[in-house]
Amino acid sequence: MTFVRPVLNLPLAILVTLVLVGSVFTASPAEAADSRHHTDIRDRMYYQVNRERGRHGVRKLKVNAKTQQYARKHALRMANQRRVFHASAKQLRGGTPANTCAWAENVVRTSASNAVRHSMDMFMASSGHRANILNGRLTHMGFGVAKKGKYTYIVQRFIRRC
Repeated sequence: MTFVRPVLNLPLAILVTLVLVGSVFTASPAEAADSRHHTDIRDRMYYQVNRERGRHGVRKLKVNAKTQQYARKHALRMANQRRVFHASAKQLRGGTPANTCAWAENVVRTSASNAVRHSMDMFMASSGHRANILNGRLTHMGFGVAKKGKYTYIVQRFIRRC
């Protein structure tokens, strides 16, 4: 079963969307997690996000090293806890560069053999996730990927620098 829950916290200017992936959207249990290295998955995800933005006339996002570092840490936390969850508001505030006005986060867990394609298909089919990816006010991105067992955990974090 799949659950999608958008959360809007206006005082913090956070747009967060959560996807818990269940049997409807995951690959069959017989398939292994994506065999590629986590940095290859991350880099392919960067390409796919900017490709989608370009298709919709939205400027490309730049990679922000600090945002990437914190997204990676969050992906590792999810993998170690074997569950999907968003960073707390405190973690988000502490995990963004100075002069950040807004941020958004997409998280997913998948057992698909092509984690990027599967995740992007799910994100683009969900209005909240799609809005985060195509938000023209956001300027930078950082993605984290971690693997545990048959699952690949992905955190997409987007920010707007002021």
